[in-house]
Amino acid sequence: MLCYRIEFGTQECKGDKRVVRAENSQSTWIEDQVQWIKDEADAKVFKSRFFRRLHEDGSIGFIDLPQHYRERNLVPRAIAVYQMEIEYAKNLFGEDHPLSLLLMDKLADIFMNEGDWKAAEGLKMQTTESVKRTLGEENTYTLASMGDLGVVLQKQGKLELAEEMKRRTVKGFERILGEEHLTTLTYTINLAGLLSASGKYGAAEEICWRVLTGMEKTLGKEHPTTLNTVGILAEVLEGQGRYDAAEEMAWQALRGREKALGKEHPITLRSVEILASVLRQQKRYEVAEEMIWQVLKIKEETLEKEHWDTLRSVGDLAGLLCDQKKYEAAEQMNWRALEGAKKALGKGHPFTLSCMSVLAEVLQYQGKYEAAVEINQQAIEGYEMALGRDHPYTLISMRNQAKKLQDQGNYKAAEKIAREVLEGREKALGKEHPDTLDSITDLANLAAMYYHQGRLEEAGELDIQVLAIRKRILSEDHLDTLSSMANVAVTYMDQGSWKEAEELWVQVMETRKTKLGADHHDTLSSMHNLACVWKEQGCNVEAINLMGECVQLSHRVLGVSNLDFVSSFEMVIQWEAEQADNDALN
Repeated sequence: MLCYRIEFGTQECKGDKRVVRAENSQSTWIEDQVQWIKDEADAKVFKSRFFRRLHEDGSIGFIDLPQHYRERNLVPRAIAVYQMEIEYAKNLFGEDHPLSLLLMDKLADIFMNEGDWKAAEGLKMQTTESVKRTLGEENTYTLASMGDLGVVLQKQGKLELAEEMKRRTVKGFERILGEEHLTTLTYTINLAGLLSASGKYGAAEEICWRVLTGMEKTLGKEHPTTLNTVGILAEVLEGQGRYDAAEEMAWQALRGREKALGKEHPITLRSVEILASVLRQQKRYEVAEEMIWQVLKIKEETLEKEHWDTLRSVGDLAGLLCDQKKYEAAEQMNWRALEGAKKALGKGHPFTLSCMSVLAEVLQYQGKYEAAVEINQQAIEGYEMALGRDHPYTLISMRNQAKKLQDQGNYKAAEKIAREVLEGREKALGKEHPDTLDSITDLANLAAMYYHQGRLEEAGELDIQVLAIRKRILSEDHLDTLSSMANVAVTYMDQGSWKEAEELWVQVMETRKTKLGADHHDTLSSMHNLACVWKEQGCNVEAINLMGECVQLSHRVLGVSNLDFVSSFEMVIQWEAEQADNDALN
């Protein structure tokens, strides 16, 4: 029963008398289990590492205790009992006793599973300070507590504090256990996950490859801990825009976890979400949507419809629906996520604020501009109150607000916010950080504003700056780089620099054909513009042939009612007529 209490259960092991049995582990009488620990457990049990040795040799396995309580609808009761028993343990043994700390730690885990990260942070902070006081920082239990606290801080968006805590944890384990020890590698890969979430992809990738090599050597390629590293690496590669490599890693993690844990295990579901995210970036929306529907269905059955993790999948699905222009369905999903988050977590919770931001985007796409700006402003104010004006989450919401104001034609207000976001990101992250690059992209969007305002020279300068940076940071064939090339090419067209425009459009069109396919909307746009450039240069035959090819593909993919198809069709008809007149004259 003690091993169940500290999240150990037994694996099936025939004929092995050494296996520790938890005979009453399925009991729903939480009070009895906790009382047994209080009455019988000796502090030596927690210091002997006996259960850890049994786990390492495969005799016993871990049980996700918070999830166990949730699946049996015992969470409120479990929280109440834990809180009562923590007070008893403190009164009987003292607040620094291993049992007191253990119970506090497990209660924090329950809060984490329920999305109550503030409550979890308070408990993790208490346990960390207590073990520091009694054992010192150069102790593995202390370091583990610090690492857990880093996770809670990260969940709340306190990324700088989380990174500091996790780096101290890793450095401590490296000193005590060595760089290649499994525990050290485990906390190191957790640090990589944080760096990825912070947009520090280069540092995160270097850590991932190093840890992955060590884990494959020590544990093998199919060990759950190794697969966790593979999953984090997939997210890092996705963040860098290396979608093909990210997809390969995501599939590897998913297949391994399905084999080891089953298709409905929460960790497996997380692998599905990572893969779906990569597919979404590749614009393979239908496949990604199907995956998230499956995940959502499982979560609704195993968790609850208003559990924060279920609502997270609802939000993911809403995003995919929005990508496919299914705006009404996306709005419905977003309202569900937002109202559920308010009820389960509160209005000021980071996840609730995230739901507000996403809903504002969907409303904007539907032309509900005033409602979009109002809801997004609520998100900005919530983030600013909870995390500060310069926090990445606050800046993201401000960036979204600038876009909304731009769409409404309020260019001056949009420019003011966009520059404030860029300055905040340059200050906090550096000029070449991916998030800063996103803000530079916003300046490219400002270039469009300048265009509408007749400020053509400023627009061209900004587009060229963005292209140069993206070439250096991302690579020439990255989709975002191609978008910048297209923007600069348009600028050259406006300036009458046809030769320069031609060079860029040829490169953009050919690369998009390779990356996206000849019939992709972006590829068709490139063909249309290149044909226009050739026409201006007097290459009439080449222009008519290319525009004709564009019309044929657009007809099949977009349909006759699509405005882009109509534009290309009318243009090629006009050109052919002009060419026929010229031929008749000659």
